[in-house]
Amino acid sequence: MPLNPSQEVEINFVIDPFFENFPLSENELILEVEELIRALKDKIDQTHRFYWLRECLIKSTHYFRLEKLAAYSITIGEVQTYILDRINYHLQSLANKANVPYLALPWHHANMIFDVIPQHHFTQIFTSKPAPYDGLSTLPLPADMGFIYSYTIISLPNDESDSANSQQSNQIQYTAYVQVKADCGDEHIYEETIELENVPYLNNDREEDQFTLRIESTARAKAEKFAANVAMNYLPHSNCKSELIRSRSARQIITYRYYFNSLVNNEIAPIELSNLSVYAGDILTDSVIVELIKMGICDFNSAKELTRSQKAIVIHPVYSSLLTQNLISMADIIDLENDRCKFLLQTPIAGLIQRKKLNFYQAITVPIYLEKILTNSLYLNFFAKENINWAEFCNIKDYQYPLLLENKFSSLCLNKQIDFKKINRLTDLAVFILEEYPHLVDWLEHKFFTLNELNYLDSNSFFDLHLRVYATRLHAIYCSTPYTINNQEDNVATLLDELPNVAIDCGIDINQVQQRFFQQLISIIRIDLATINRKLPLYDEILHKINHAEKAMQVDWRTLFNNIIKFVNDAHCQTNANRPISFLTKKQTQTSKYSFFYQKRQKIEKISLSKQEKKFCETLLKLANVTVNTQPISTAKSMSI
Repeated sequence: MPLNPSQEVEINFVIDPFFENFPLSENELILEVEELIRALKDKIDQTHRFYWLRECLIKSTHYFRLEKLAAYSITIGEVQTYILDRINYHLQSLANKANVPYLALPWHHANMIFDVIPQHHFTQIFTSKPAPYDGLSTLPLPADMGFIYSYTIISLPNDESDSANSQQSNQIQYTAYVQVKADCGDEHIYEETIELENVPYLNNDREEDQFTLRIESTARAKAEKFAANVAMNYLPHSNCKSELIRSRSARQIITYRYYFNSLVNNEIAPIELSNLSVYAGDILTDSVIVELIKMGICDFNSAKELTRSQKAIVIHPVYSSLLTQNLISMADIIDLENDRCKFLLQTPIAGLIQRKKLNFYQAITVPIYLEKILTNSLYLNFFAKENINWAEFCNIKDYQYPLLLENKFSSLCLNKQIDFKKINRLTDLAVFILEEYPHLVDWLEHKFFTLNELNYLDSNSFFDLHLRVYATRLHAIYCSTPYTINNQEDNVATLLDELPNVAIDCGIDINQVQQRFFQQLISIIRIDLATINRKLPLYDEILHKINHAEKAMQVDWRTLFNNIIKFVNDAHCQTNANRPISFLTKKQTQTSKYSFFYQKRQKIEKISLSKQEKKFCETLLKLANVTVNTQPISTAKSMSI
């Protein structure tokens, strides 16, 4: 028998939040679905993001109270099948949002039903069991849980139908009735058979099930109203009885055995059932709520004010445990708004609270938008293992948190290169710069500058920042220790290829960028030469040319680079002819260990340039032949601060 709409809503309310923060890029979505499949099929740790979803599927009788929502029995297999159907529905929706073909996902719905649900569950009647509180203890089901009435849908022959017409396909042969039995205690039992509607001709079992499902809600309502009228005869005199009979929530409470007994014993006054919300009956008759009232953890008047979202918090195993330990109160939950309840129901967040990495009162101060960080797969292990400064985390603004969802930037946080304190001090301009120019995140990773520097940039300092970074990268190349950025090792040629984009980003003419770039390069060479203790051949001559180039407005770069190459060759030749222990044969202790001209040779007699020196000189030759772009550049994407 299929589940009825009330049962489906009960399940949806629990299952749906698990799919609110799935990634929408194709590769990440596929990986997440693969992890979901693994979690549903295999045993997983309680810290896993899909742990509670698996619990709801595998141990559905522990987490759902579905019997009270229907007149007919359902099986565990039918409940588990619906849960998988709901998961399948969400995966189809996610695939559409991500523009990924549903069939490209590794999820195979029919196979999951066969693989996850044991065959005997399709014959085993669904009966609720005690729900885990904290994984160690369980919440016992109330002894007086349930309603004072039971009902059954039956079909009886229609006296008005004749044998001649009964053979016609659409002939009405039976009338559906609901048989109600109300037990008010002390053997005061009342029975009634109430007519529902005529039964059309039904061809098979499937049509019979559909018909029963259609009339089930009507049958329940009539049974409940009958039982409520009977129960009223046992309650103390009240002027609001007729009002209570008209209220669905009041009827539910009056006919629930625990509350019926409380009303009979004057522990609850009938007037307290006035003006109930439409959901109050469903909330107050949940077995977990009833047990909490019996234990004195919450009172009836507080419980009847709960919203559906707040009820979900109260009956959640993590928060139920906190209530029973008096670590939180019902007043704390009643103050929660709907969005905050949804936030707390997210499995990763509830898991952090359960593992005492985050306490309840910290959780309710975290801005709602930061849910996307706390539930993102990038950060699950990080929050589970690290000691987080929650005060700093809570200070992250709504314009700052999207940075944390970027893979490259998140890696800096996960590696503790950037902490939440630095992030929440970023100005909106700094955030804009990082989002608009993602290469800056790569530079942050190599510590070319600090995050705080971005808060003070203007158009000029933005260009100066680029020059400083390129100077650092050039020096590393010059010292044969190049940086590797985006899996690509730096060299002068590739840096030169980046200059047009630098010009566009900074809104500066390409000629000026190239001039400044070459000036940085020769400055590095000059500084390197200045570290040499004793003068090399041609030292004064080349140093003079470099000093002049650094100060000049226009430089003949081709000639200058050729002179540097000539200097390197001549220095090798002249030094080798004299054969002293020199800068070519032995590294001096007081010189820079990164000096390009102090590279130790493997063979002293070798006069020609080393491979690294040749490569460097070849690059200089290429630079000497650079064609300078004299056309105006587009600054549509340029930095404008």
